[in-house]
Amino acid sequence: MIKNEHQYRVSQDLADKFERCIASLEQNEKKKYNDPEEWEFIQESYQSQLNTLRQEIAEYETITNHDPKELVNLTIADIEELSDILIKARIALKISEKELADLSELTESEIKSYEENDYQNAKFVDAMAVINALGIRINKCECVAELSDFYQERLAEIREPSFLLP
Repeated sequence: MIKNEHQYRVSQDLADKFERCIASLEQNEKKKYNDPEEWEFIQESYQSQLNTLRQEIAEYETITNHDPKELVNLTIADIEELSDILIKARIALKISEKELADLSELTESEIKSYEENDYQNAKFVDAMAVINALGIRINKCECVAELSDFYQERLAEIREPSFLLP
């Protein structure tokens, strides 16, 4: 996810480089003929990276062009993407990290750190302060809880009585 103008410019430069590399690779008949599998692998890898960059660039442009007076509709497919919502909402609402810090009664350095680390280092209460400051609310929500095989096995181990043998 692109989080600022610097990352946006770097992503644009990288996309340009991938486009040039793909064009160059397309013209490399010798490589295509001598090792078609490797040529195809490289070409598909470059194209995949380019597609990802284009998607992220388009998403950032949409967010930065959003009218902050309008409702921001953001969706996530997984709870682990919640940090993306916080960052995208701030950008779309045209709120600086400093302004968000003031609104949420946190420091600017905390907000910067949280965003740099995708809120993985944020305390729950701090994340809630940011959510409230940005006016984020859940419109529709379907949550499911199901233990993965890994956690089912761990739970079974935890519940298993351990006996000390003499």
